[in-house]
Amino acid sequence: MIRLATKQWLPRMVGVAIVALATFGIWVTTHATWVVAHGGDKAFNGTFDYPWWSGAHFVAALVFVTILPFQLSSRIRNAHRRVHRIAGRVAAICGVAFSLTGLMLPFVMPARPFGERAYMATVSVLLMSFLWRGIAAARRRDIETHRRWMLRVAAGALAPLTERIIFPALAAAGIDSMPRFWDLFVTALWFASAINFIIVEWWIRWTANPELTPRRVPVSEPA
Repeated sequence: MIRLATKQWLPRMVGVAIVALATFGIWVTTHATWVVAHGGDKAFNGTFDYPWWSGAHFVAALVFVTILPFQLSSRIRNAHRRVHRIAGRVAAICGVAFSLTGLMLPFVMPARPFGERAYMATVSVLLMSFLWRGIAAARRRDIETHRRWMLRVAAGALAPLTERIIFPALAAAGIDSMPRFWDLFVTALWFASAINFIIVEWWIRWTANPELTPRRVPVSEPA
């Protein structure tokens, strides 16, 4: 009875968390795009005054987080297989776009600490690597491997949104300078990534066990 109950509520809880993060991401990226399009943010000596081309980063991220919950839903995947393939290609292009621009941004923005540059470079390269592996698996029609890599892409892409939830808790300890801000900000980024990847790796293993999860309908094969 406990196992059956777990089968029912755990996937729903994970789904609700993903939808909540994606919805939050839509708001964050829409607001960031609006700020860039209206001349940027001049506060804090231009620390967050992103260049005009960063609009491509935020728009790509906006499209990605909008598509993401639908791509991760097995029910939608299996009911609309062609749409899933097309949306997946759009999401992959957006993933490459915001990874490349995310890799460049901290190196052109003023007063960005080494820690943030190291984080953005590491995660951007990881995301592109995961995307490449996921796409390669789909082309081989290895759907299970494709699924695992794309879940890892989702974990990395959602990490900055998880960070925005963690950061206020760290900031409650007090921020008295910009170096202190960046110290807490980057720490929250690493914590968020670790949390997301741990949850995804656990989910991959949990859903790989047929005794713990409901019987899944095979996802569509790529054209």
